[in-house]
Amino acid sequence: LYLFLRNSRGETQFLFPYERGASSKVTRYKSRSVPESDWFQFDKQSGVETVYLIFSPERLSELERLAGTGKRSLG
Repeated sequence: LYLFLRNSRGETQFLFPYERGASSKVTRYKSRSVPESDWFQFDKQSGVETVYLIFSPERLSELERLAGTGKRSLG
């Protein structure tokens, strides 16, 4: 599972996994909350925020490399 956001300024931020190199694996038929213990928070700047959700049976190393470390929120 990969989750990332493209904000109204055209910047892309990784939302999940939270840290570079961390596991993004999810288990079939089991519930998982993302984020596990906090909420995503949008900034006060108006505009279009687009969230992308990608499921892949294999790790997407190139996507992870391009994502860098990212932040969990836009604040």
